[in-house]
Amino acid sequence: MRMHSAHFICAFIEWWRKRDMNVKKIYYLSERIYEPIKCGEEPAEVRKEYWRNLLGETMFNQMYRENIQFYGYVNGKEYAVRNNVKSKKHFIEFYNNIICLEQNLQIEKKLDKSIEFSRFYGPFLQYGKELFVKKIGKNSDAISEYVYECFQTYLINILQEVCIRTLIAEMHLYKQQKKLHGQDEREEYEFFHSEIVGTSGFKKELFEKYPILWRCIEEKIYQAVGYYSEIVENFVDNKSEIQNELCKGNSVKRITNIKSGLSDVHNQGKSVVVITLDDSLDLLYKPRSMENELGFLNLLEWISDKVGLDCYKYPILSYDNHSWCSIVKHDSCDTEEQVKRYYQRFGIQLVLVYCLGTRDLHFENVIASGEYPVLVDLEALTYGKREHNTDGIKDAINQHLADSVLCSGLLPYAWQNLNIDSSGISGKGGQKYGFKVPVIVNRRTANMRIEYRYPETKAVQNLVKVKEKDCNPIQHVQDLLDGFKKAYVKILENKEELLQRSLFLQNLNSRYVTMNTQQYSMLLSASYHPSVMRDGAERETLFYSLWKGRNETEQEVVDSEIQDLLNGNIPYFSCSVCGKYLIHDGKEIDNKHFSKTAWEVFIEKIKKMRVSDMNVQKEYIRMSIELFSGNRCNYENHVYSMDDKKWKERRNQLEKVTIKQLENRILRHAIWNQEKTQVNWLTTQLSDKNGESWRLLPMNHYLYSGLAGMLLLFYELKTAKRPQAMKVYDTLKNEMFTYTENGICSFKNLDSSKTGLYEGEGSIVYAYLCLYKRSSEQIYLRYAEKHSEIVRKLLKQDQRYDLLSGNAGAAWSFLLLYGSTGNARFLQTGEEAIQILLKSAEVQEQGIGWRIQEEIPPMSGLAHGNSGILIPILALSKYTERTMYEEIADKIWNYENSLYDPAINNWKDTREQGKVVSSNPIGSVAWCHGAAGVLYSRILCYEFVEDKKWKNRLELDIKRAYKKLQQYWKRDSDCLCHGNSGNLWILRIAQEKMKEYGISIEGEWDAEFWKSELEEGIIHLLPQEQINFGFMNGYGGMLYKQLYNTNAIKNHMELI
Repeated sequence: MRMHSAHFICAFIEWWRKRDMNVKKIYYLSERIYEPIKCGEEPAEVRKEYWRNLLGETMFNQMYRENIQFYGYVNGKEYAVRNNVKSKKHFIEFYNNIICLEQNLQIEKKLDKSIEFSRFYGPFLQYGKELFVKKIGKNSDAISEYVYECFQTYLINILQEVCIRTLIAEMHLYKQQKKLHGQDEREEYEFFHSEIVGTSGFKKELFEKYPILWRCIEEKIYQAVGYYSEIVENFVDNKSEIQNELCKGNSVKRITNIKSGLSDVHNQGKSVVVITLDDSLDLLYKPRSMENELGFLNLLEWISDKVGLDCYKYPILSYDNHSWCSIVKHDSCDTEEQVKRYYQRFGIQLVLVYCLGTRDLHFENVIASGEYPVLVDLEALTYGKREHNTDGIKDAINQHLADSVLCSGLLPYAWQNLNIDSSGISGKGGQKYGFKVPVIVNRRTANMRIEYRYPETKAVQNLVKVKEKDCNPIQHVQDLLDGFKKAYVKILENKEELLQRSLFLQNLNSRYVTMNTQQYSMLLSASYHPSVMRDGAERETLFYSLWKGRNETEQEVVDSEIQDLLNGNIPYFSCSVCGKYLIHDGKEIDNKHFSKTAWEVFIEKIKKMRVSDMNVQKEYIRMSIELFSGNRCNYENHVYSMDDKKWKERRNQLEKVTIKQLENRILRHAIWNQEKTQVNWLTTQLSDKNGESWRLLPMNHYLYSGLAGMLLLFYELKTAKRPQAMKVYDTLKNEMFTYTENGICSFKNLDSSKTGLYEGEGSIVYAYLCLYKRSSEQIYLRYAEKHSEIVRKLLKQDQRYDLLSGNAGAAWSFLLLYGSTGNARFLQTGEEAIQILLKSAEVQEQGIGWRIQEEIPPMSGLAHGNSGILIPILALSKYTERTMYEEIADKIWNYENSLYDPAINNWKDTREQGKVVSSNPIGSVAWCHGAAGVLYSRILCYEFVEDKKWKNRLELDIKRAYKKLQQYWKRDSDCLCHGNSGNLWILRIAQEKMKEYGISIEGEWDAEFWKSELEEGIIHLLPQEQINFGFMNGYGGMLYKQLYNTNAIKNHMELI
């Protein structure tokens, strides 16, 4: 008997010792005090390697050097617990309370079917309810019995988020150990659920294995109890005002329902909830002040009155740390007139949020209530400005975008690469996000697991309807712009009054988002994985990944983010409108976070508002609506025959601008750095191959759509003596020369390693040469030679082969330099480029080609195909008189000739191969792809051949391509690369050269015919071209083409 007692006592002591050790692991790194490491001690290599792999080498080394707690943990050092954190006794009391509670099956019966392992949660729900009852005390009369069920429903949902991964892992372990009984996986799950997961023995095992799980559960229970008790207490305190302001004086007795899960959880488990009073009236309860909304509504009422439209106002009761408001109803319009007014009002609100710099107005924060757009969440009402590290043009561009009308979230724009339209004006449900989230699959089986899948947006209430049918914003762009313009003009006329009415802003705080909420959510979800539930140090270390891309100046911010995430909350920061600091958990941190306060930014914004800025913002609005993914058909660029009447119909739908307007637009959109030493432009770039989303990005330095092209354009504008052109031209010239000098110093200063003639470093050589020929200024020739050295050194790095961006373009740039200088070293380097190119040639059934994309066979055409590569090869054949180049040219021509299709008199576009129905049965007809580029290539190549075989070949191709282009030059776009400007320019060059070469022309055109087809001095813009100043793909080149005609530029055909 004594031996048995001794054994029991030893076992009990061992269990207590283990429990004590586990309780100690419940503390996070920031709650521990580690002993300093002693010399000669061996580090824990296994642990080091684990975290080095998880955090990455750079971040691990930084943490290991600078964070003493991390250093101590990784090396397995002993530690003490800081005095200001919860005691072990606190956690043990919670543990004992839960273990002692009996399972209550009545609770389980009331739970939602979406809850897995519901029996596990019974004691926690019972414990939580007891705490809640105790906490509200005498206020229990203010709630119905059903509210306790609401509380438990809320609690079990947040507990499932914490526990589900661990419970699944334990079930799988039991199955591996053959401890589950059942005929199939469903019965095995049921056995685990009914016989194991609810027992006190299982919970004891879980506590010993995953002490952090218990801490997270305990904290979630206390947060839920605290928040629900706070709601009840505030209801009791505010009941009189609620009756008077929100219930039209009718008395209310109690809360009968609380619906949660409507927003992210911040600040100790708080989120927006719907409160039902007396089973009859629903109100929103927000755990924050709504002074921002009240202030905004006052400003909206003022500006709406100036414009002549009323606005929607809804009752709000706002207090320091919470608020109550009525719920805005999503309603349909009855008439088209109401829809027009809806969009006008939307335009008015766009002006107001533009002035204030309001953010985060995505589709969940806008409600279409009949003819009124209502913004329902204005936490992020206004922002301060961060200090930039440099006075560079990139900072100026980023700031310009952040200050634009696009930044609010109301308009479709790919700010966060979510691959969806989340805008307030057109975002909708059913869209698939571009990221994956964890979901439970194979539910209620022993094979249940967490899988990552693409989520879809939920149905929302932001879309305006007429007679229950969704309206398309593109049909109401003008109404939107009318409202925007009217409100903007009224602000210009009443700036001082606006500033006076906005003084209330000085007393407000705005939410400040330091990181995308989705990133926080994913990290928080990962932190509930069982692998980091064994030790508080491991869970906190996971959050050290927040340091990626940050520096020591953000120490307080990152520390605060980690603390919020450890507490199971999405980090929440705010800023005082008149302060440069951030506010976290009621305390001021990072007192130099902003270089300018939100109030200073607001004053500056109002002062800078003028008509030219209004026009820029209007252009952003128009483009964002016309380019959003639901309107893809509006920006496709079709090919038309000469007699196709649809061409005129389509062009009448496009934006029309005069040459003068284009010049003004380019100047208006120029973005300068603070010192006026750099200039750049934002250009529209479709961000995937299907054109489903788009972004505004700054220009690079290349010719195709960058600053080299703008330098060519502004040389012509300067020559034409246009106002302001000289300043821009001089700045661009200096920028390009500086780029060359910096590139010589280090390749790190280059935009890319591409060497091509249009999109690569070779394009800068090409642009310098064009300017040298045009201006006769020797400095351009010197810089062409300088920059060619950069291209030469990049040749072996460049894995591209085409004329546009690869080695074929580089070779041609060297041969052009050779033609201008007679220097044999450029001829030699051109040969080197071709030799590199030839190593990657792919042998075809006929001839050779180069694969530009892995999934697409070698292409025909000028930009990416054999036509572009043929030019420098035939030039080398002439310059070197080596037969090998003619033999290579033979193979290049043979492959492209094999792609010629007499049925359509065009060269096949291999991008179309494999499609059941070609998207373009006419074939491509443009400078970049198809007949126009082939024609231009053959015209250039004709200069380099002398034997009859080649002349006959090229003449045949010239006649074929000329006929095709003559019949199908019409496009929707007017650009050089794939539009009318390029096609007509090639036709003109071809006619001149065909006469020179003695090639007969069938159906020669004259300038008068072209003028009759095109509206003289008018450019038509596709949506993606409205803010695209690029030389080849935008209206930089369109304008250049017009100046070409006006300035009568001669002998300059190689420009295209």
